[in-house]
Amino acid sequence: MCHGKKRFECGGRNKKDTYARHTIGELQNSSGSKYLLSYGSATWYNTSKKNALPYRNGSSTTGQNTVDVQMNINFTIRDVDKDKASTIKRSDFGPNQCPGSRYVRVIADLDKTVFKDLHGNTSDGVFYSRTLVPLENWNP
Repeated sequence: MCHGKKRFECGGRNKKDTYARHTIGELQNSSGSKYLLSYGSATWYNTSKKNALPYRNGSSTTGQNTVDVQMNINFTIRDVDKDKASTIKRSDFGPNQCPGSRYVRVIADLDKTVFKDLHGNTSDGVFYSRTLVPLENWNP
């Protein structure tokens, strides 16, 4: 997947980075706060308790100067088909929303244990999900 400080480019060294920038969700207002409601795929990619979202977090190590979704915030994810939800912490960025890639509809990359708790197994590798994510910045 497109994780890590050196692997954020889409399609090669000279291509511009692509971040989700709310292309896969809609703005929700609740009690004076802004949230991004998204539907798409959830996958698992690690066993080190990292849960990733593809929204800019202001990380200078990846050239992201704008914060759309803070790191270390709690967000809600639901397995739509199993109707099971959990609130978890965002602790990573990714996957990059590279046009034409298989990750373009992945809205969350989860720790294997979180994935299994929500979906019941890890062998499927992906499930249809809904996320509700607190927003810092909304500027599509």
